[in-house]
Amino acid sequence: MDSCDAGMFDVKEEKCSVCIGDGKILTSTKVGKKRVTVVQKDGTMTDIVLSPLKHVPGLWVNLFALLLPLTTGWLISNVGPVLTLKKDDTAITFDRICATKDGFLGGVDMIAKEEIANLCLQSNRAHDINFLHKLFGHCVQDTIANTAKHYNLQVKARTPLEPCPMCKIANAVQTDIPKQTSTKATKPGGRLFIDSTSVKEIGFGGYKFALGILDDYSGCTFGALLKKKSDQQQVILAFLQHLQAKGITPTNVTIFFRVDNTGENKALKAFLTANGFANVEFEFTPRNSPQFNGRIECKIAVLWTRTKSLLNTAKLPQWLRNGLWPKAFLHSILLENVINPTNKTASAYKLFHGEDYKGLNHLHIFGEVAIVKGSTKIQSK
Repeated sequence: MDSCDAGMFDVKEEKCSVCIGDGKILTSTKVGKKRVTVVQKDGTMTDIVLSPLKHVPGLWVNLFALLLPLTTGWLISNVGPVLTLKKDDTAITFDRICATKDGFLGGVDMIAKEEIANLCLQSNRAHDINFLHKLFGHCVQDTIANTAKHYNLQVKARTPLEPCPMCKIANAVQTDIPKQTSTKATKPGGRLFIDSTSVKEIGFGGYKFALGILDDYSGCTFGALLKKKSDQQQVILAFLQHLQAKGITPTNVTIFFRVDNTGENKALKAFLTANGFANVEFEFTPRNSPQFNGRIECKIAVLWTRTKSLLNTAKLPQWLRNGLWPKAFLHSILLENVINPTNKTASAYKLFHGEDYKGLNHLHIFGEVAIVKGSTKIQSK
């Protein structure tokens, strides 16, 4: 049973009640087949077809009927708690073991195989709201509707936004504490909130840290990837030079930086002053005062939740997920800037740059199959 019907084929409509482990009754809407790639912990990949596969919206985790394959010639064996199904030369090992209070749960990674890439956004066709939910980084329904209206995109009528299991997995409940200040910038670039965060896994390119810069006026977010925290000096210097070249922050205007009172930020102040940006005034925030620098802290938390949702939707094997978090993080920043929440008159991107993002029609769902032309000449047979 699967909560997502993407990639299903030979589909038949079916209404059937399903009782899950906690006693809750769900309803399967269709039954069919799906091509998936089984990814073992050692990196071994095997393509199989799940059949029959029931689509059960709202299912928290996908479920595998372990006894069903035994009726079609598969054999089962085990090494301790690790179970293996085998038929001819094909083997599926349930090698993702989760310890419970009284025993174990076994699982296996399966990645749905998409046959073709999705079409780009088109203003002359109606889009499914669940597609837009994934495309715009798993934002809420009101934001999807407002963003579609802003960019003149059509949304299919009477199509409900289905519960997204990837969002449920990614979301984390946080304590509600004041994270705002009454001081507000009156133009782009006037005050910038800056913070960084570290990641357990080192991504492709050797990146260990993610830097976030939030414009106070527009809410537009800028991000960068760092191998070490001290790299933020060159990144922020280049960012300020870019704003200056665009005329957003003239040299005779004071720019306020709101940062945590840490050693690397004090070093950043000295570095910028020595490199021609004496007009940057630092506002160092005390410890345990989220009301002063909480906007960027909250924004980074939102971005990480969106990043996890993007990676969950892509259904990447763990090693690839660990390596691609930098790309997913930067993509989540782009999506955060182009969506149009209901409490804003325009997207953060437009409020900062004065125009809409021109690449919107080329957006794709993060991690979907893409078709890339690799040859430059006509190849002979």
